[in-house]
Formats: sequence, C-alpha cells, structure tokens
Amino acid sequence: MEKYRPKLDLPLSETERMLDRTTLSALALLILIPAFAYGNLPDQIPIHFNAKGEADDWANKLYIWLFPLIGLVTAAGLHLITKFPHTYNYPQTITPENVERQYRNGRTMIRLVNLFDSLLFAGLTYFIVRLAKQGEGQLPIWLMPLVLLATFALVAYSVYTAYQKE
Repeated sequence: MEKYRPKLDLPLSETERMLDRTTLSALALLILIPAFAYGNLPDQIPIHFNAKGEADDWANKLYIWLFPLIGLVTAAGLHLITKFPHTYNYPQTITPENVERQYRNGRTMIRLVNLFDSLLFAGLTYFIVRLAKQGEGQLPIWLMPLVLLATFALVAYSVYTAYQKE
C-alpha cells in the first residue's frame, strides 16, 4: 500500500521565518568570530577536548575555519531538506486531515535543528578562540550538559508536537 504523501506548497509560518532569520544571524556570527580573531590567534589552536573539557590536541590556526565550513554546509543541507517535507519520516500516519500540520511540524523541527547546530558551531568556535588566546584552560563545565539537554529537548518537543491534535 502506498503512503499518502502529497507534495504541498505551504507558505512559511511566522515561526519558520523567525527561525530562518535567527539561524542566518548565528551563521553570520560563526563567520565573524574567526574573521575578527584570526590575526590575533597563536599559530597553534586547540582542536580537540577531553571529557573534562581540556584541550588535548592542537593544530594550525587555519583549523579555526573548520567549524564555519562544516556549519555552513550543514545549514545549507538542512535548509534544502525543509523543501521536501513529504519525504520525512513521521511518527503518525499522514492523512488528508493532518498532512498540513505534520508537514509544518516537520519543517519547524528541521529549522530548530539547524538553529541549534549553527549556535553550537558558533559557540564552540568562540570557546576555541578564547582558549587559543589564553593558551590554556578548558571548555565551560556547563557546556556538555547544556548541549545534551537541548538535544533531548528538541527530540521531546518534536515528538510532543507530532502527536498534538489541531
């Protein structure tokens, strides 16, 4: 039996537009942080951190552009995916009654993930710059719990909204 997955041209909601604008701002920050800091960075910067948040590997300062590159490619890919909600996996069967709501929820979730990733890359880039300039130190102890909490919150929000009635 073929799944009901019509291709709909749904206009963006105000929430989706706001998430797109905020993601673009985070991406701008992701590029501006290393752009302004690059000239003042030491030749070697931290590129890997142990479980305590201490730098345990260092590399050429050109690596400061790795997160912006990965972040931009990821953001572009996720933005492209928002154009195809009919291809997503949904926890509920798509019906004529719920298709618009499910597609909007799916698109919003991808946009939330895009924003989260962009902010995460910008934040990590900021901390790498800061630690490189200090020459020592560690990532904030609250960073990993915050990332894990935000990840679980995104998943919980997605599941919750998928099962909501109109």
